[in-house]
Amino acid sequence: MEALFSNYEEVRKSGLFDDEYYLARYPDVAARNLDPLVHFLEEGGREGRDPHPEFDSAFYFEQCQGRGERPDNPLLHYLRIGAARGFKTRRETGERGLLPAGDEPAWPATLVAIEALATVGNSDGSSRLTVAGWALAAEPIVEVALSFGELALASALYGLARPDIAELYPDRPDAGTSGFIIGCELPRLVSGTIEPLLIVRTQGGEIGRQALRVAIPPTATPPDGAGLAPLVVGIDRALVEPHGVLRVEGWVVSPVQVETIEVSIDDAVLGPAELGWVRPDIEERHPDYPNARFSGFRFVG
Repeated sequence: MEALFSNYEEVRKSGLFDDEYYLARYPDVAARNLDPLVHFLEEGGREGRDPHPEFDSAFYFEQCQGRGERPDNPLLHYLRIGAARGFKTRRETGERGLLPAGDEPAWPATLVAIEALATVGNSDGSSRLTVAGWALAAEPIVEVALSFGELALASALYGLARPDIAELYPDRPDAGTSGFIIGCELPRLVSGTIEPLLIVRTQGGEIGRQALRVAIPPTATPPDGAGLAPLVVGIDRALVEPHGVLRVEGWVVSPVQVETIEVSIDDAVLGPAELGWVRPDIEERHPDYPNARFSGFRFVG
């Protein structure tokens, strides 16, 4: 049940499951008076049912089968793996089908998924960047690092436990320890967008690169306010779990940098939340805010 709950939250927050669409498209689910998302996770995904008008499960399975895979749930596979690989959620207009597997480009030698990216403003006007995710290669990875232009910023802590990736890639011995997190100070910028480079080096000398697009909001509100509210906060979940742990999850957007989010009860500060979790649904809802895509936060304590 814990796995189902975790998957439920992940899919719900993705913005790629539409309850009304699912029930209208599949009246048998409505007739059974089932939670549509629970049905999709337990049965519908495996049956190839579409969770959203912009997600074609049959087409997604085509892409997976062309690589010799058959995921249990297409949407979960896309959120965890497929998006990082460049898989599409639906066939483009005029596209008749995929090439035979032998004619398609080979898998990239290195797979990198960015799951959290946060910029925090410092009092001196500089910014701190934090990136978290996972990386896999055909041979052991010896370094994950960030650079900006000619400047080497920092190396990541690589080798964090990722049992979820081990489950997705059971044939790769390093999958269970493929997680990484990296934090570094960025050159002082008032505002703007920069593109630091994430570099993955393997034992055999192979190098994979992925450019990151990072929006650095101004440290002060622009004179005209850009027509945006100074702060918009949403709480998706706040509960005390059965074993006594408080969990708070939500999102925050602002035209300026968010320094920190603290969780407190009355006057007692419990601690800071983790910033920078990917929220494509908030990016779609608030496209004018520079931090919308990585606006999610989580607190567990």
